[in-house]
Amino acid sequence: MPDGVRLAADLYRPEGDGPFAVLLEALPYRKDDLTAGYRPEYRRLAAEGGFVVCRVDLRGTGSSGGDATDEYPEIEQQDLAEVIAWLAAQPWSNGRVGMFGTSYSGFNSIQMACEQPPALHAICAIYATDDRYTDDVHYMGGALRAIDLVDYCHYMTPMSALPPVPAVYGDGWRDEWARRVEHMEPWLLTWLREQRDGPYWRHGSLRPDYARIHCATLLVGGWADGYRNNSFRTFAALRAPKALLMGPWSHMSTETSLPGPHIDLVPEMIRWFGHWLRDEDNGVETDAPVRVFVRHVLPATLGYLLVQATLLLPAFILAEATLSYVGLGFPEELPTWGTMLADAADLNVITRFPWLLTPAVAIFAVVFAANLLLQGTRREYVQ
Repeated sequence: MPDGVRLAADLYRPEGDGPFAVLLEALPYRKDDLTAGYRPEYRRLAAEGGFVVCRVDLRGTGSSGGDATDEYPEIEQQDLAEVIAWLAAQPWSNGRVGMFGTSYSGFNSIQMACEQPPALHAICAIYATDDRYTDDVHYMGGALRAIDLVDYCHYMTPMSALPPVPAVYGDGWRDEWARRVEHMEPWLLTWLREQRDGPYWRHGSLRPDYARIHCATLLVGGWADGYRNNSFRTFAALRAPKALLMGPWSHMSTETSLPGPHIDLVPEMIRWFGHWLRDEDNGVETDAPVRVFVRHVLPATLGYLLVQATLLLPAFILAEATLSYVGLGFPEELPTWGTMLADAADLNVITRFPWLLTPAVAIFAVVFAANLLLQGTRREYVQ
């Protein structure tokens, strides 16, 4: 960086000589150990998508030098502008860069789009916000979000104090570790000092000046995620090329999130960035700009209802086994879950004490009837 600080980065390159479009994800979550599990996605974007992918440890985190003074500080945007310019200038690059990421890296994708570096042509922001004060983990309606005080801020404090990876940082890593611990201040202290909306929170927030974004923007949100409201607000306010994909997910990968169902987001990103970074005629501009997952009721089939109701039977049998242990003189020693499950699977419990079936049959009948009355559910994406 211009001030002499060195940032640690990994490059994932496709086969061939290029030139290639480049994708960037920048996070404070230690690329070499804590989030090494992100590597398969980077490799897929390189191998299947034909992009060079760059993952950067932000200043003061992981194996990068400098100090992690706060989330989204001004120096972070300056650093990323330098990174984008460097990536665009490499001989294997076609000069076009895209940014992507979930949560923190979705935030700084939006922030860098506001900065308008010349080489940044498109972003994909997943579970990100346009307003750090009203729609984030700090304050809600002016009140402190106490639930988040036991989560994000307290794992960022020790994470920022961890040492750089010796094999990556090289000589002096112990000295750098000691320096980090000595100079680090928990980010929470700054947030508690800034209890009112103002310049501190407007920095890093897209709202209200949405016109600052000129590059193509793909927003991915989840109905069960905390950033769902601002996803629609941001889409409505943007004037740049844009698209919104809204699924049922929580703040997790779209491939594994609870609740489901799931989708593989890599093909979506390959299409998006392929069009805006390589001019591919792949239908992105003719797609529905908003794709929203909805649940709605339709008459359910008898087979569907039977399957649903049958899934409840193991729980009823387990409950019967539990009751038999408690009140019917089975072994005096406290049973383990293993023995209880084994006996629950053994229908001797039922044959010896048939009256235990009464509550199970009654509950089964009620659930089955309720399903018939309330109908089943069908899921789909509406474009």
